[in-house]
Amino acid sequence: PRTSSNPSDWLHGRSRSIGISVGEVPMGPELCVAALFRSADSLVMVRRGAGPAGGSWDLPRSAVTAGETAAEALVRAVEQDIGATVVCGPFAGWSELVEAEAPTVTLHFEAIPIDAGTVGAGGAMWMGPAGLEVRAVPLWQVSELRLCPGLAELLADSGLIDLLV
Repeated sequence: PRTSSNPSDWLHGRSRSIGISVGEVPMGPELCVAALFRSADSLVMVRRGAGPAGGSWDLPRSAVTAGETAAEALVRAVEQDIGATVVCGPFAGWSELVEAEAPTVTLHFEAIPIDAGTVGAGGAMWMGPAGLEVRAVPLWQVSELRLCPGLAELLADSGLIDLLV
């Protein structure tokens, strides 16, 4: 990285280093999207297989990639995680996970099915295209599952589940 107080130095290549290597530059949080995909009185959820949230139940989600809108990322996430075709519905809320190595900000949207594919009734379970365990969880059972950090609070704030404090 280079810096200079004189803008014309950038045009002529005259700048000085400030002594920070690329690995030391603090990165902002990763932007993700997650789908509130309802099937009757159930919420379609996936069980994460790896990483810090391994074994926890979560919503279909993905990072937003360069050149992609949040709506496009949501449609892709649902297709990859559970094999259903949806359009991005209304914004439902946001959450953040602040971890030293991987902070994320997740935008949650309702997912409106075009073709639900293999999405079954409450309690139905199947393997999604990404190899994740997928389940249509009855809303009354969601709070009984081991959920990814912050998900229970978001679902309670959205009025989908009740939390006992």
